[in-house]
Amino acid sequence: MPVNFGGIIAGLVLIIISIYGILRVFNYYKSLKNNAKQLAGRVLMSFVLLSLGGVMVIFDSLIENELWFITAILVTSAYILSTLSDMYYLDALAKISEQKTEIPPSRAVSGKREKKETKIPVGAFIVTPQNEKKLKQALKMLQSEAKGLFVVSRMSQEDWEKKFEVKSDFYIWLSRVESPNAVDPSKLHVILEEAIKFMKNKGGEIVIYIEGIEYIMIYSNFNAVVKFLFSLKDHAIIGSSMLLLSLDPQFLEESQYSVLLREFELFNVEKFLNKMAREALFGAIVREEVKKEAENSERDGGDKGQESGSGEGQKAFEKT
Repeated sequence: MPVNFGGIIAGLVLIIISIYGILRVFNYYKSLKNNAKQLAGRVLMSFVLLSLGGVMVIFDSLIENELWFITAILVTSAYILSTLSDMYYLDALAKISEQKTEIPPSRAVSGKREKKETKIPVGAFIVTPQNEKKLKQALKMLQSEAKGLFVVSRMSQEDWEKKFEVKSDFYIWLSRVESPNAVDPSKLHVILEEAIKFMKNKGGEIVIYIEGIEYIMIYSNFNAVVKFLFSLKDHAIIGSSMLLLSLDPQFLEESQYSVLLREFELFNVEKFLNKMAREALFGAIVREEVKKEAENSERDGGDKGQESGSGEGQKAFEKT
């Protein structure tokens, strides 16, 4: 029987492709888990069957006995397994696509985003207490937009609220006397814990206003104060909140102030007030336009009703 070199070459090609596929897929099979591992197993088995089909093609080309039906079974089985694996993969992709594009019923009905963007600046800021009037206005704006105002000051709560004309939601008085809201200025961990607790209770989006750093530094060194402020800043960012530090740069050394500026931004009070004023003006204009449209709609509806009524009356008159 003459040797079928074409069949031998075809069988070798199938074996080489199968071995390459087996080696590649076997690595995936070892690293993947659950459904992905099952998919890799199916693909691996299809390559094994394909390699056996290649072996049978070579045997069929060398011997007289016809083994084509065995080759057909092996290759067909490999093809079926490969096709099933592709279908499984497509089904998984379809499910992932549905999860990404599906709109939850609550959002589909309301058309609103689940999370409302906060208007308060998020992060850590330094404000100089030079322009007290504008700082007072800024605190009022921040207090109205935030979920809560957490204040730390050397002044008593009554004096501070009278000075800034703002009601605080949680107040810490930096003092060593025995008082319900007084905290020893050396116990920075207590202030940090109270601020974090207040932030969590409010669900974030709060304003933490601190003044009296110069008094705190009498009882704690600069490094301890910086660690406290930087830690509080990190928690504020996580909680989508604002840490506002009232500080006179002249009180600190230049190197100390530079360290703070690496983590804190300078809060531009005028820019913030102008931005809030523009947004308030825009909101007022929109509300006025909506009100006018509603009035026009009511007026148009009333006019149509009158026209309809007069038309029916005219018809009734003509009939009589």
